[in-house]
Amino acid sequence: MDRLIRNTYKVLLTRGMVGTIVYSTDPETREKLRELVDRGVERQPAST
Repeated sequence: MDRLIRNTYKVLLTRGMVGTIVYSTDPETREKLRELVDRGVERQPAST
């Protein structure tokens, strides 16, 4: 199940043409997403 969830997020987060913004209202989920992004993806400044 964990692998399915991770794969789903990977697919969704790699489909953005210009970029992808993910926001979670749940603090635990938000922190986990932050950890995953910090570990695996270079941060890019948001365009205005």
